[in-house]
Amino acid sequence: MIAWQSIYQYLLKPTINLKIIAVSVLVLGFWLRQRQTTVRFYERLHQLSLWPFLLFVLMLAFSTRLFWVSWSQHIPPASIVEDKLILEHAQDLAAGRGYVTEDGAPTALRPIGYPLFVASLFRVFGESMPLMEWIHVLLGVLSVFLIYYLGKQIHSEAVGIFAAFLFSIHPTAIMSTELLMDEHLFIPLWLLSLVVLLWDYHKPALWKVGLAGFILGISAEVRTYSVVTLGSGFLAVWIGKKSLKAAVLRSAVLASFIVFCALHGPSATK
Repeated sequence: MIAWQSIYQYLLKPTINLKIIAVSVLVLGFWLRQRQTTVRFYERLHQLSLWPFLLFVLMLAFSTRLFWVSWSQHIPPASIVEDKLILEHAQDLAAGRGYVTEDGAPTALRPIGYPLFVASLFRVFGESMPLMEWIHVLLGVLSVFLIYYLGKQIHSEAVGIFAAFLFSIHPTAIMSTELLMDEHLFIPLWLLSLVVLLWDYHKPALWKVGLAGFILGISAEVRTYSVVTLGSGFLAVWIGKKSLKAAVLRSAVLASFIVFCALHGPSATK
């Protein structure tokens, strides 16, 4: 989906029907999958050592993001509301004024997780936009690696490297590196929770579900989209393991940790 959005938004004409292109790509993919040439290509690919390709993708992700923050003349905050609000909230939190609006009134309009993360760095290292840009570069590379790991565990190492490559060159992911946005912290946290859930899927253990729930709870303090993982995780276990009991149990554990973080985390006390 990330790759498709990049191609559609940046390379294709807006007048082309999105559904027609998406269906065409899927049909082409299924057709190529059945071709003998594709099978031979996969066989040859599996015989190769792919770690140099992974190293290349990680270096690509690092260099493209570092080049962008070095080349671009932008200095946060941008004119967009999110970037400006996050910086103001981080400054307020770092100064001990709390999570407040411009008028000084307590607010819960946005999740507190990422502004609190930025404020913590400001308190330790001082207010530094170049520091945040470097943190975003490193978090972006971490996200690329986690995407590789998920692809490798779900399908194959080649698929993991290809998926990681697509995210490493994603224009928005690169250009947002110098902006203060929740996604920089949310994406690696969410991907990490999926990694732990995948560990549980292959070798079931409730402590893994609890750990994934704890990570999801933290990520929900950054972006509330984490809650959607409850439904997808339920379906994955129910359909994949053919066990409704295991699916319900794991969803309940995940939901418990998310609710716990919501009630006892920084959002509950801000």
